[in-house]
Amino acid sequence: MDEEDYEQRRSECVSEMLDLEKQFSELKEKLFRERLSQLRLRLEEVGAERAPEYTEPLGGLQRSLKIRIQVAGIYKGFCLDVIRNKYECELQGAKQHLESEKLLLYDTLQGELQERIQRLEEDRQSLDISSEWWEDKLHARGSSKTWDSLPPSKRKKAPLVSGPYIVYMLQEIDILEDWTAIKKARAAVSPQKRKPDGP
Repeated sequence: MDEEDYEQRRSECVSEMLDLEKQFSELKEKLFRERLSQLRLRLEEVGAERAPEYTEPLGGLQRSLKIRIQVAGIYKGFCLDVIRNKYECELQGAKQHLESEKLLLYDTLQGELQERIQRLEEDRQSLDISSEWWEDKLHARGSSKTWDSLPPSKRKKAPLVSGPYIVYMLQEIDILEDWTAIKKARAAVSPQKRKPDGP
């Protein structure tokens, strides 16, 4: 082969190479356009929520959302049951406390009223004895009736004394005055002794 053949051969190869490059650039452009159209199509599918890359994870998220909503509903029910039970317990405790306080107050008031009744009875008895004594003395001065001639309701009642006792050589009016003063002092002191024992 001579130089002309080489030159011809080289020009053929250069033209083939240029032709191949042209074809390659055309194919590359065609592939780029196809890929671009595919990407646009997938983008439209994603925008319309039809793409499998979007719908499959979305389905998983929706399933987990339903499960979490169910769990939250069950948890809410349990929390409401706990709150309801606590409310009922506190209400029952408050009612029991109220009942016990009412009973305690009733017992305290009943005790105080019984003490007052007892003191009033003692005062009444002491006043009855002193008034009967004074009436007896007045009747004795105004008339000549004896003790035996008085009706039983007008007679002075003998005080009931049990156990050891002391007999004083005093007049009857002095003993009666002392006894009335002791009863009144005792009645005045007894509530003061009971107050510290209270709540």
